[in-house]
Amino acid sequence: MTNTNEEEWYIVAKNDPVILQGDLLDDFLAPFPKSIDISKKEPECSYEMIKMDAVVISQSCDTATKADDDDQIVVCQRHFLADVFKSKSKLKEAWPNLVKDRVINKLLINNFDHDELGFDYSFIDFSKIFVVPHSYASEFASKKTKRIRMNSPYRERLSQAFSRKFMRVGLPINILESVPNIEFTPITTFDQE
Repeated sequence: MTNTNEEEWYIVAKNDPVILQGDLLDDFLAPFPKSIDISKKEPECSYEMIKMDAVVISQSCDTATKADDDDQIVVCQRHFLADVFKSKSKLKEAWPNLVKDRVINKLLINNFDHDELGFDYSFIDFSKIFVVPHSYASEFASKKTKRIRMNSPYRERLSQAFSRKFMRVGLPINILESVPNIEFTPITTFDQE
């Protein structure tokens, strides 16, 4: 689990009640809709609480301020590569696309070698988005004496990867993948006087 640049990716936030984008909230409980019944006049929704290693996705300018009662933040789940890719061959096949950010719903993040809080290579999964009250996340974070926080520019990369999921445009007819046969006309230069 050694990477010489891992210390650039993360810091350990100690006794910090402020939540920032890129904060890793391990063993976080978040509600996820289980079913929605729209057959009644007033729709009813049931939720299940999912325990996860979460990552704060919301912008730091929104999370670092004191929360109003109705403020919400977005978190997504973090998975360890070893838990998802059950064999070295499957990981080896997926690795080039993960490293080059070619997987739309996932962002590969570096490992972190730390006595208490260390973890192996992981990815953040954007396929399920969890929205929780800011006050709940703040209270959860304040109970942790230490937690991992992504450094800049890695947290901005997180934001960029998250936005890629929503900014895609599927075209009904795409441009040819092969280079078209185009005749080029030489550019003429103007004579200098």
